[in-house]
Amino acid sequence: MLSATGVLLVLACVNVTNLLLARGAARAREMAVRVALGASQTRIVRQLLTESLLLASAGAVAGVFAAYVFVQLLLAIGASQLPRLDTVRFNGPVLLFALAALVVSGVLVGFAPALRLAATDVRSLMNESGRSSSGGRGTGRWLVTMTIAEVALAVTLVAGAGWLVRSFDNLRRTDSGFAADRRLVFDVSLLGPGFRDNDAAHAALSGLLDRLRGVNGVVAAASTFNFPLRAGPENSLFVHLQGEPMDDAHNLNSRQRSVSPGFFAAMGIKLLAGRDFNDHDRPASPAVAIVNRTFARRYLSGRDPLTTHFTAGYPAIDPRTEWTIIGVVDDVRQRSLSAAPEPAYYTTHGQGTPRRQAVVVHTSADDSPAIRSAIRDEAHKLDPQMAVDIERVSDIVGSTLSRQQLGMTLMLWFGAAAVALAAVGIYGVIAFGAAQRRGEVAIRLALGATPGKVFRLMLRQGRTMAIVGATIGLVVAYVSGRIVTASLYEVRASDPIILGAATVVVAGIALVATVIPAYRAARLDPARVLWSE
Repeated sequence: MLSATGVLLVLACVNVTNLLLARGAARAREMAVRVALGASQTRIVRQLLTESLLLASAGAVAGVFAAYVFVQLLLAIGASQLPRLDTVRFNGPVLLFALAALVVSGVLVGFAPALRLAATDVRSLMNESGRSSSGGRGTGRWLVTMTIAEVALAVTLVAGAGWLVRSFDNLRRTDSGFAADRRLVFDVSLLGPGFRDNDAAHAALSGLLDRLRGVNGVVAAASTFNFPLRAGPENSLFVHLQGEPMDDAHNLNSRQRSVSPGFFAAMGIKLLAGRDFNDHDRPASPAVAIVNRTFARRYLSGRDPLTTHFTAGYPAIDPRTEWTIIGVVDDVRQRSLSAAPEPAYYTTHGQGTPRRQAVVVHTSADDSPAIRSAIRDEAHKLDPQMAVDIERVSDIVGSTLSRQQLGMTLMLWFGAAAVALAAVGIYGVIAFGAAQRRGEVAIRLALGATPGKVFRLMLRQGRTMAIVGATIGLVVAYVSGRIVTASLYEVRASDPIILGAATVVVAGIALVATVIPAYRAARLDPARVLWSE
């Protein structure tokens, strides 16, 4: 997003530079007179840079005000979804950054007109200011070059918007591995003198879950130490399968997650093989585990998971506890929707209860104040001082998409602004060229050229700029996309649909922008133009 903001700023600077170049061509006589009266080229360049800095200053003041308004709007829209967004403030560093952007944009805007002037002598300036000359060709070349750059940058930004749209759509369609609808979750803490050992903590948690299952409207209740998509702590251990040779240099890796019996059913996670945990899985019984699909596919290929035993540990395998696999469940997107599932095995609270738990409640209907109130009442029986903050699981899933959705929306606006700027740039160049060639066009019409031929002549210039700019933009978009798409989800920089759509949109708008000045040139009255010449 920061890169796209910079590209859009450069594109706006190029657009204003085009306007100043065209305006500079109209002021050729003024500049020639100043030079003839003794003004040095350095003095003229300073004047042009001063004018561009004044323009940039006015734009910066308006931009800072607009930024303040839009940030307040952004806070109102997304403060509840994006972490720490409410800490965004307008302060000294922000204004210093705006000042730096002002100076950079002012120099960029004034650089091309100043460079154009510095390379031109007084005689050329006088010639360009003559009415009958075909002058302005040098300025025209600058304008064409700048406009091609505009089209290329616009293609890059529109392609960036397309990548983000595709990434967001892919994320939205990704199967999280669990059901989010009609699920509520809240945290409980099993700390304090009432939970002095594992048996006491397990009994208290089991009692809470039993009471929640008896609440009217509750279908199921369970708990876990590692609730998906909440960036909680998660053990990463080495795993050794029974019957395999021990190789400390190539240990298998797996995540360890702790859940209560019934957790998979409460979360809608599919049990693919074997059984779920139950109340008979106690510390005195054999240690049991349930593995996910990725664990079974990656490590147990060709073996029956339900007859497999393994040991685990970190930083070394602990042979004292051997886990028996009793089931296989579907993969869950644990860290984020975009992160691929990792090998993981689940243990049960009955054989070791973590003191912090996330309790999930599956309800039969949509979220209601009555169910929330009943959940709080049951939780307070566990600890009257406990703060019970209930969230909808669908909101947790939705919050993981908020950043991508915000980026997609902003990039769509950036792409629209880039296309508009490119259209204005092309229109300005064609209009400038038509104004410079009024005499030529009038002579062509007087000698028998049809308005259609003149229209096609003017249209050809805009078409050429659009094609060249779009081609360069495709190359730039592909190169930059190789970097950007690494941060997106299942998006390729070479996606032909995205690159093709970006090219068609920008080139199409650019060609449309040539129609109006080309149409005006084709409707010139040759007699009136030649008389004025």
